[in-house]
Amino acid sequence: LIWQRVLETTRRVSDRWRWWLSVLIASVACVSIVLAVVRPGTEGDAGSGKAIIVVDNAPTMATRTGSGAQRFEFAKDRAVDLINGFSSATQVMVVDTQRWLVTPAFESRKRAIETVLSLQLGQSFMPIVPSAIASIPAESRYVVTDGVLLGAPPSDFVTISVFEAAPNVGITAFDFENVPGDPSQREAFVEVFNAGSVPVTTEVVISGLGEQRVTREISINAGSFAGDTFDLSAFPGGPIRAALTSTADGYADDDVAYGYLSSRRIVRVTLVTPSDSDYLAKSLSAQPRVSLNTVSPRRYMDQVVAAPNQTDIFVFDRFVPAEPPSAPALLIGAKSVDWLPARAGTASFPEIASADTGHSVLRNISLRDLSIEQGNYLQSPDDASTTVLLRSSDDKVLALAHNGAMRWVLLGFDVASSNFGLLAGFPLFLGNSINWLADEPEILREQPGMVTVPFDDARVYAVDGSELPVVTVDGRSFFDATQPGLYTALGSDRPLRITVNLLERRISNVNQTAVADAATMEASGAAGQVPFGLSALLLMLAAALLFIEWLTYHRRITV
Repeated sequence: LIWQRVLETTRRVSDRWRWWLSVLIASVACVSIVLAVVRPGTEGDAGSGKAIIVVDNAPTMATRTGSGAQRFEFAKDRAVDLINGFSSATQVMVVDTQRWLVTPAFESRKRAIETVLSLQLGQSFMPIVPSAIASIPAESRYVVTDGVLLGAPPSDFVTISVFEAAPNVGITAFDFENVPGDPSQREAFVEVFNAGSVPVTTEVVISGLGEQRVTREISINAGSFAGDTFDLSAFPGGPIRAALTSTADGYADDDVAYGYLSSRRIVRVTLVTPSDSDYLAKSLSAQPRVSLNTVSPRRYMDQVVAAPNQTDIFVFDRFVPAEPPSAPALLIGAKSVDWLPARAGTASFPEIASADTGHSVLRNISLRDLSIEQGNYLQSPDDASTTVLLRSSDDKVLALAHNGAMRWVLLGFDVASSNFGLLAGFPLFLGNSINWLADEPEILREQPGMVTVPFDDARVYAVDGSELPVVTVDGRSFFDATQPGLYTALGSDRPLRITVNLLERRISNVNQTAVADAATMEASGAAGQVPFGLSALLLMLAAALLFIEWLTYHRRITV
């Protein structure tokens, strides 16, 4: 009776409230653990959203960072981490800037990770994101890039930057020139760019097919370029390679460049004229590369044809042989023969309407004052290897250039029946014609990637003699040049040299980025998901509640 009265007069906690408090603490701790582990979506239906991830796989992503790994490897790791942060029900579309993934589609997280890991670097230096991506509905959009070639993404993309500055020097120009006034000397010009933040000194090595080699050290300031010329007079001609030797270089693809040096320096020209053409002979003799031999048509038939290897170029003045010559030819006022285009009428004081000054024969020549008294119109060509050089006002042809197995340049008029020989551009015309006829086949300059050859059924060979796969579509051939190098394409009528080089400051400048200050993945988090930082806080809250539950139980506050 005494204890019953004491209990009734003492304020105490009800056994029911002690039970509810214990349930509340345990429930909150359990919910915190579940949220931290499962990380459900925070928008609408948890985990039912869609996400688009653009992975930049442009060639500059091969730049190596301070750890030795490529930027592209970091990009794939960051994309995988991002996908792992999504809920299990999220659909992910992976897109690359090199179009390896032809038809990207939404897929599960597991398949999306497999797609990212299968990506490879491309060769196109114009990375693009398909325009259709902008119209695809998605709750979140991300782009993982170094920002060098791709540039700054649109504002609706969260940018995850993998940019890290790297030292790099690269060749941005490589060309050959003849020394004016001395055809026996040839020079190569090399420009080197330093994309790093400190001045560097690198060695430039130029080598040919044999043991010919020229080396020189070049010092380049930070973020600047330097050029120098190299004497290649001792080189016999053929493939030429320029390379850099550097101890620290983040991007190696721009350290080499290839070119082709013509093997002919002195050109043996045979002028075939029916009479003493002193003016034409003097004009040809004045050309720096020419070793001239003048013969009559009768001597040509008797002696020159019997010794075809004694001439590099023929110049036929008002005469043309019945059979094609054994060397390229410049034909001035030629008569009709079966192997040349037929005449299409007589030209009397024709007015020049157009001149193809883009062709090598007429380059840098003005024909505004050209006057022709008498000549012949030529039949318009029906094949792609023959180019019209001059047209009259009535759209008739006056001059042609044929780029076939044996090149020739044909004028429908001669020097004596026009003022062409008196024009300032006439010596330049002779020099251009000699260079175009005598030099090696034309050189096509391309960058790594898919290269187009302007004729069908071509066979393409690398510098080591290996043949490359070729695809022919609509009269053109295509082959994939994955690395810088020198290639030769053989068509039905002529060969073609192809040099594949980078040679561009925009590419070598691997530290020029548009996203250096972009948000990181940790700062942005996975869209619609509980961030990793909040997950850790929830686990800490659950641990604290479990400790409180243990403490209150032992103090008999809870049950």
